[in-house]
Amino acid sequence: MAWDKWQVDYLKDNYYIKTNRELAEEIGCHLSGVSYMANKLGMRKNKGTARGQAIRKSYKDVLPPEKHADMEIFLRMLLTYARKAQQDKVKPDVLNFITMYSVYMNGASPVGKGGRGRVSKSLVNRFLKLKERGLSYNAIARATGVTHDTVRRHIRSEIEEGGGE
Repeated sequence: MAWDKWQVDYLKDNYYIKTNRELAEEIGCHLSGVSYMANKLGMRKNKGTARGQAIRKSYKDVLPPEKHADMEIFLRMLLTYARKAQQDKVKPDVLNFITMYSVYMNGASPVGKGGRGRVSKSLVNRFLKLKERGLSYNAIARATGVTHDTVRRHIRSEIEEGGGE
């Protein structure tokens, strides 16, 4: 589709305030045409960062100073967790890590540490999938942030109950 001057002007004036679907209906073109023309004009709704680029802003710029130490502890623990997973050649389960960290920071004991935490069915399923891939109990424990005994106990329990292989 060849764009008329009024369509290009309308796109420039409304690109950041309307959805692409609304613009396509009002201009009379396909949804992908709006994206194509906006890209051709150098317009991006993500305010200057190209797709795939990270927004580079330090936590020190967005968090109050009293929260900096907490963030540094979180980042240190996350990095340690990722390194252990990498050593064991497994993909780190970041969602599980954040959940476990949240439990830990709220005063509860992490799963497998002191027995107060609970292991969800989805985490047990994750144990079983990793075991099927041939990982050891220690590797699974490192990848999921729980103890070796917790992994072993739950995998054996699932197998005995017929829930696993």
